Amino acid sequence: RNDKESEEKHVLMEVLTTIQDCKSVHVQTIEMKNMTKHDMAKLVGDSLGTGTVSTIDQSMLTDLIYQKTNGNAFFVKQFLLSLFEENLLSFDSNDFRWKWDMEKIKTKNVSTNVAELIIDKIVKLPSHVKDTLKMASMIGYQFDLKTLQLIQNGSNLSNMMIHLAKEGMITVVNHEEMKFSFAHDLIQQAVYSMNDTRNISALHLEVGRMMKSRLDEMECDRMIFVIVNQFNS
Repeated sequence: RNDKESEEKHVLMEVLTTIQDCKSVHVQTIEMKNMTKHDMAKLVGDSLGTGTVSTIDQSMLTDLIYQKTNGNAFFVKQFLLSLFEENLLSFDSNDFRWKWDMEKIKTKNVSTNVAELIIDKIVKLPSHVKDTLKMASMIGYQFDLKTLQLIQNGSNLSNMMIHLAKEGMITVVNHEEMKFSFAHDLIQQAVYSMNDTRNISALHLEVGRMMKSRLDEMECDRMIFVIVNQFNS
C-alpha cells in the first residue's frame, strides 16, 4: 500500500470503530472471498449466453480463466473484456454463438496484478480522456461532474463520463446530479498513480486553488471539506 491508501484505511477503521461502539447500531461485516470454480462456471456461462449448459471447450476456458485470475471477480471481468478487445473472444453471427482461441489465450501474457491490467487499458485511451480521468482521481474515489468541470477544461465531459461508465471504468452514482465513482478502488488508484507523483502535493494544491477561485462564496462553503482536503493532501 502507498501512504495515501494506508491513511484512508486508517481513517475508515476509526469510523467503523466509532460506529461499532454505538450500542444502538448493529454492524455486520461481510467478507468478500474469491469465486469458486463453480461460481466461475456460472459467470462464464452467463457472459457467453449459455447459462448452465457447458461444453468441454467452455469448461476448459473456465478452468483457464480461473487459473489466470485466481477467482478474483473484478479481475475476471477485466480479463474477459481484454480477450474481447484483442479478438481472442468474439461473437460469430453465422453460428450465433461466442467463439474463442484457446491456444492464443493460453499463451497470452497476462499480468497477475489487477492494477497493471487496468493501467494497460487506461494507457490505450485517448490523451484527453486520460487527462480527465487523472483529474477525477485527484478529487477522490467519488466525484461529480460539476466539480470536475471546475478543474478540467473540455467540452462534452458529461458524454465522456457516460461513455466511460459503459466501458466499465466508472459507475453512475446519481444520474440526475451527475455523480460518479470509479468502478473499483483499484481503478482510481491506478489512474492516480499516473499523475506526476513527485509533485503530487503541488498538484493537489493547484486543484484546491482552482476550486476556490472558480466558486462563489456559497458554493465554497458547500464544498469546504473537498477544497480543504485538496490543500491537505
